[in-house]
Amino acid sequence: MGRGTSMAAWIAENPKAAKAMVKFVSNRKRGNQDSVSALLNGLRWDFDFPFSSEPSLARHLKTIGLEDRVVIAPPASQIVVDKGVDDTIAPMSKGRAKRIKKARRWVITAAQNNTPVDEGFLSALEHYCEDVGAELLVRPIRYKNANSTIVPDDDAPEGMWWDDRIADYMVDDEIELKDVLIPDVRIAATSGNPLTGLDSRSGTKHGVYGATQLSMKTIATAHNELPKILYSTGAVTVANYSTTKAGNIADFHHSLAAVIVEQDSKGRTFMRSVTWSSKHKNFSDIDVTFYADGGVDAERWEALIPGDEHAAFIDLGVKKATYMNKDSMVRTGNPKVVVRHDLLDCYAVSHHHMGNVLQQRNKEVFGWGNIQTELDQTIAFLDETSVTDAKQLVVSSNHNDHLSQWLSGGEKGVTSENALLYHKLMVWMFESAERTPSGVKMDNPFKMYMEHTDSEGTSEVEFLGGRAPYIIGDIDVSQHGHRGPNGARGSRANLSKIGVKTVIGHSHSPGITGGCWQVGTSSRLDLEYAQGPSSWLHCQCIIHANGKRQLLPVIGGDWRARN
Repeated sequence: MGRGTSMAAWIAENPKAAKAMVKFVSNRKRGNQDSVSALLNGLRWDFDFPFSSEPSLARHLKTIGLEDRVVIAPPASQIVVDKGVDDTIAPMSKGRAKRIKKARRWVITAAQNNTPVDEGFLSALEHYCEDVGAELLVRPIRYKNANSTIVPDDDAPEGMWWDDRIADYMVDDEIELKDVLIPDVRIAATSGNPLTGLDSRSGTKHGVYGATQLSMKTIATAHNELPKILYSTGAVTVANYSTTKAGNIADFHHSLAAVIVEQDSKGRTFMRSVTWSSKHKNFSDIDVTFYADGGVDAERWEALIPGDEHAAFIDLGVKKATYMNKDSMVRTGNPKVVVRHDLLDCYAVSHHHMGNVLQQRNKEVFGWGNIQTELDQTIAFLDETSVTDAKQLVVSSNHNDHLSQWLSGGEKGVTSENALLYHKLMVWMFESAERTPSGVKMDNPFKMYMEHTDSEGTSEVEFLGGRAPYIIGDIDVSQHGHRGPNGARGSRANLSKIGVKTVIGHSHSPGITGGCWQVGTSSRLDLEYAQGPSSWLHCQCIIHANGKRQLLPVIGGDWRARN
């Protein structure tokens, strides 16, 4: 071998050594804890490998796509070391604290110690902050990883360090903003649910917590106030966990993500997350997509999933913000698909009122008891709000299904004003019935009623049955959330365990748990059955062209800050 031969060329000429590298990577992915140095020694002993640089070997593995878990740490000159005797980052300077207080937008993420940043994501965040005038805050995450796959530089310091690229953004202090608290709570890097036990930690303010996993939930508050929102941030550093069970699960849920907080001139606070797409090398925030070298206009949204609509009780401000205003969501993102949850409330024939003589009488007297009127109003709402060329999906939902429950209950619960339609629907149901290998199948009565009307938008409407998935990108949007695994009552927690990314509705309380994202409601917040403190929030979800999701709350008739 001549002097100066490259590692890649030597390995190409030595297939047995290349095979040994493939075997090493395969064993590592099965949980084997052998280090890169062990591979290097084996190559030198068995194949007279002429190179001695462990970092160079790791770089080669990554370059040829053999081991995406082997990451090169930054050189010692690019590392900031935590030298505090009590293991804390140095306090903020007065100038830094003043800039944070003065800002109106903040981007908050986290960084794990002894781990390099994802350079593309960090650069994109820096461009974003420069464009919108936001302060970037990075919360330190401390984690002892005995099985780290990070290959340190020869001069790397001992102990705990962070990539110097984020030195100017690191903040370990507790930060209190007008409506938001960023507490100095240290969350373990392998925490299964980062927000567990933190419901009251931020007091009456929203809370944002540094963690390597992105999650979100709302906390019930008095009815005349917006619920409190809690977020855990996700990280700007690459995944770097032990080969234990906890480490493996943490690696699976690792989120390259950040939380955006913005306050407008009216004093309102808006919060949402952004998620880096490693495949597309970008993240999207509403209508702009950011790459490592800057931002460009975002592509058309793949989907808009409004919170449960309950057309008879739609909140007019939410309706305008989502569909009607010049800068509404549908006009801004021009979604390809709109996914409708609980479109029909079915208040007129709700089974919750059966046997309640007072309620039944009052509904009839005050004009709330006619199901044909409600169906017509719901279809008119669908026609009015289908203002784009988007396909309209109506998800099988518990309130939509109240119509089938009413029909199944027999004539006992049928009032005189609903008798004629009841019998028409029953005829259609019987005519639609068919024998299947697993029993009897009937059509959806709401769908059949719509098909018998002159609705303008019915050709673009598809009813989802809840059994077959409807996949957008890699996200199933067919589940409402009222049905869980194996017949259990549905929840964000149990649907996050099915191994498929989903967007659901149902609870009116938005949130993020693992791969399950949940929208809020588009209805009025003072519905008849809403009693006591509430975590309900007007909140919609969008799916971007890169396949990543955002939850967008609607506050005071707006869905983004006005400045």
